[in-house]
Amino acid sequence: MLSESEVVSIVKAMLVDDMDLGLDAANIDASTPLFEDGLDLDSIVIVELISLVEQRFGFEFQDSDLRMAMFENLAALAKVIQERAP
Repeated sequence: MLSESEVVSIVKAMLVDDMDLGLDAANIDASTPLFEDGLDLDSIVIVELISLVEQRFGFEFQDSDLRMAMFENLAALAKVIQERAP
């Protein structure tokens, strides 16, 4: 099983390298908010991120997983990924 910091690094790389958002990896850490006062991602970007995460980690999020708290920051998202990933 991957550690939280490893999952954060993978998701951070997805945001920077795979999603063409113009983000700088140096400005993103585990506590960076994904929405306001942080990366300012919108719902369309979040849907794309969910799809990439499911493909990369080999699972599908449950409807109960998809709540705002899960997307508070990369650390919160990493915890859910750790719980769900096979």
